[in-house]
Amino acid sequence: MGLSIRHQLKLSRIAVIVVFGAILGVTYVALVDGFDPIYPILNGLISGIIMGTLIGVLELYVFQPHLRQYRFLTLLLVRISTYMVAITLIILFVVTMSRSYREDQTFFEALLSKESKDYILYGDFMAAELYTFVVSIIVNFGLLVSLRMGRGVLTDYLLGLYYKPKEVSRIFSFIQIVNATEVLNKYNIETYHSYLSEVISDLTYPIINTKGFIYEYMDDQMVVFWKPDTKWEILFNEYINEIYYAVN
Repeated sequence: MGLSIRHQLKLSRIAVIVVFGAILGVTYVALVDGFDPIYPILNGLISGIIMGTLIGVLELYVFQPHLRQYRFLTLLLVRISTYMVAITLIILFVVTMSRSYREDQTFFEALLSKESKDYILYGDFMAAELYTFVVSIIVNFGLLVSLRMGRGVLTDYLLGLYYKPKEVSRIFSFIQIVNATEVLNKYNIETYHSYLSEVISDLTYPIINTKGFIYEYMDDQMVVFWKPDTKWEILFNEYINEIYYAVN
């Protein structure tokens, strides 16, 4: 049995993050050491691939489906801290493995060697950490703002697509929370809005995961659209299944 469209989308998004991580890893090494010798470039490439894979898995299976309800600043700090710890360990692991191979040492011999200590205390390690910290802030801040505004909105705004009218084709779906009025009549207004917030949060991930865009919120309704695609009907059907599992 082949992979579902939902899982294909996840894998494709992880692949994009892996490529992005590899580019960032090689870019950093090229800026610091140039392209000669080759070992730093290989270390940067391998580190970037591992980082991209780990971050892709965290994004799609931990952060987006399970941590969306936290406040913006809390989520930003959690994400940056997680990125920094993971990336620091990956850098140390890859650099140590490279030194172990080149010096014909065991992993722990290479880790405890004078060269490793000099690298951490006086070498490029702190520069790598600073580079990682800055990139983590920029990427996470931009990603969280984009998710809060709606998928694709920030990118389209930065590209200037809202400044000039343009005819486009879109597939729209109107979603209404049918028992919202019942909740409002039975409980107070705070409970009603908390309920709406919780349901909309549960609906957001399936929409994003099927390449959908949230166009508008209207009280107890959401307007969602997709760009025309040959697979849109399959995406829509999987989206409906995602919605069912999200609210049941």
